[in-house]
Amino acid sequence: MHARTFPHLLILLTLLAAGCATKNATVSDDPVATKQVADEIPEDAWKTRIDTELDLSSLVDACNDGEGMACTLLGKALMDGFGMHKDAKQAAEYYSMGCVEKHPVACAMLGSMFVVGRGVDKSLYRAWEYYDEACAHGAALGCVGLGLMYERKLVQGRGDDQAQKMYARACNLGEPDGCRRLGDILHKSDEEAASKASYLRACEGGRADACATLSERYDIDVRTQGGQGDLIGVLETGCEEGFPLACVMLGVRFEKGFMVVHDQARAAKVYEKGCNNDGAGQPEACTLFGALNQKGEGVKEDLERAVELYRGACDDEYAVGCTHLGDLYEQGKGVAKNRERSLELYEKACSGGHAQACFNLALRHEKGDAAKKDAVRSAMLYEVACASGYAKGCNTLGVLHEEGGAVGRNPRKAAELYRKACQLGDGNGCYNLAGAYHTGNGVPRKPKEAVRLYRKACNKGVSNACFNVGRQLSEDEASPEAQVRAFLLYQDTCNAGQASACVGLASMYREGQGVGKDLDRARKLYAKACEMGQARGCTHLGYLHQEGLGVDADAKKAAEQYKKACEEGDPQGCSYLGALYATGDGVAQSQKVAIKYFKKGCDGGHDVACERLEMLQN
Repeated sequence: MHARTFPHLLILLTLLAAGCATKNATVSDDPVATKQVADEIPEDAWKTRIDTELDLSSLVDACNDGEGMACTLLGKALMDGFGMHKDAKQAAEYYSMGCVEKHPVACAMLGSMFVVGRGVDKSLYRAWEYYDEACAHGAALGCVGLGLMYERKLVQGRGDDQAQKMYARACNLGEPDGCRRLGDILHKSDEEAASKASYLRACEGGRADACATLSERYDIDVRTQGGQGDLIGVLETGCEEGFPLACVMLGVRFEKGFMVVHDQARAAKVYEKGCNNDGAGQPEACTLFGALNQKGEGVKEDLERAVELYRGACDDEYAVGCTHLGDLYEQGKGVAKNRERSLELYEKACSGGHAQACFNLALRHEKGDAAKKDAVRSAMLYEVACASGYAKGCNTLGVLHEEGGAVGRNPRKAAELYRKACQLGDGNGCYNLAGAYHTGNGVPRKPKEAVRLYRKACNKGVSNACFNVGRQLSEDEASPEAQVRAFLLYQDTCNAGQASACVGLASMYREGQGVGKDLDRARKLYAKACEMGQARGCTHLGYLHQEGLGVDADAKKAAEQYKKACEEGDPQGCSYLGALYATGDGVAQSQKVAIKYFKKGCDGGHDVACERLEMLQN
C-alpha cells in the first residue's frame, strides 16, 4: 500500500448501513506495518486443506511467486466454491496476498469482507484501508465503498464533497451503482443536468432504481421515444456545462444514430470535448474517441493518436482503454507488435474489472499463448468473465463443462451456462442450448424448445442454427409456407458458406420441395458442398451419377464420389461404395472390398451397411 499518514476514522461496529454508535480509532502512520498478510501456503498444504479435483499447483506457485492475478483467482475460487468447497477464511488469505501485489480487485473484495466480517473479523477501518488501495488502482467497487464511508461521515473531515469524487471515479470506471449514487449527490446540489445524466448512465447499466428515479423525479420514461428525446437535451446541456459523462452518452447516440441523426463526425467532436474537458477529461470519452481514430470513422484514421488516447485512459486506470491498447499491441497496429506487452495490458484490464480482457486472457492461457498453457487458470478466467456478464465467457465455459477436461464433465452445468450466454445475447450460447434440448444432454429432451432456440440463434447470425431450422421445417412441416421458409433459410445459409445448408438446398431442388424441381441445380449444389468438405454432399452427388438423375448414368463417377465421401467420414457413402463392389458396377467386383466398406459404414452407424455386412459374412 502507499505509505502515507491516514486521517482518523469513526468506526461502526456493524455494517455500513447500520445506525449504531461509533468510536474513535487512531490509524498507524505506517499502515503496511499493521497489515495482516498471509504467509505463503505451500502446494502440499493446499492439497490437504482444499477438497478439489482441480490441479491448482501452478496457480499456488504463481501466487507465492508474487503474481497478484493468481492470488485473486484462488481467492475467488474459494469464495464461490469453483471446483471446491467454499472457504471464506482462506479466500481472505489469498485476497490479502493479491492486494499486496497491487491487484485492485483483491483489495476491493477484501474490503467488502471486512465490512461484513466474512472470513475475517469485522472492521470498517480495515475495509476503508483496502477500499482506498482498490480505488487508487482502478477497482470501482473500492471507490463506491469509500464514497459510502465519506457520505455517511465515517471518516473524520470527509463528507459529501469527497463522496462525490469517489462516486464520480466509480462511475467513470464503469460502475452503475457509482453513477446512481453520484446522481443522488448531484441532485442535492441542484446540478440537475448532471444528476439526470448520472441516473441515465446507471439506468443503462442495469440499475432499475435509477430508471425509476428518472421517471418519478423527472418524469422521464426511458422506455418511450418521448423520454429518450427529452434526454438528448439533458445530455447536450450537461456536456456544455462541463460534465464529461454527458458527453460520453451524447456521443454514443450520435455514433449509433440513436434518437438523433447518425453523425460520426459529431460523435467524434463530442467525445473529444469529454476527453479534454479543461484537463479533467473522462477516460471513457478518450477511449471512445480513440476507437473512432483507430477505425477512421468521423475523423481521419490515425492509429498513433488512438494509441495515445488508449494509453492515457489506461494510465488513468480505465480498464477498457487498457484492453484496446492491448489489442493494438497484439495486432501490431500503431505500435510494434508485442504479445508480452498485450498480455500485461489484458491482465491490468482484467484486474480493473473488464470482462472482455479476462476472456482474452483465458484464451491466451487455454491456447498456450501466454507464458505457458494453463487449463485451470483459463477456466477460472472464463468464470470471471461470465460472472461479469460477458456472454462469450459463459458460452466457452459451458463448452468446457460439456466436454470435460480441466473442470470435469458436467452437462447440466454446461446447459446452465449456455442459457446464461443466450440470455446475454450470444447466438452461440443459444445454439448450444438448443443442441442440449435436442439431445437431452444436461436438460430434459424438448424438440420444440430446441427449434425455438435454433431460430433465436439463426436470427443472431449463427449459420449452423439456420441450417437446423431449415432442416426441421423441411422434415416436420408439410405446408407450402413452411417449405418456402426452409428453402429461403437453406439458400441464405448456403450463400454464407455453410456446406450442410447447400446439401439441404440441393435436396429441395432434387425433390421439388418448396421450389421447382431442378436436377442440374441440385447437382451443382451437391458438388459445391462436396468441394467445401461436406461428405454427405459427395454421397448425394455420387447417387445422381449412379441413377442418372440430371446427368448420364455413370457408375464409375458414382464410385469416385462415394469413395471421397467415405474417406471424409460419411457412413452412407461407405455403404453405397460397398454395394458397388458387391455388384461390380463401376468397379472391379470384390466381396472382400465390399465387406471392408460395409464394415466401415456399419461402424459409422449406417443400418443398411450392417445388414449387408451380415448377409455377406454369412
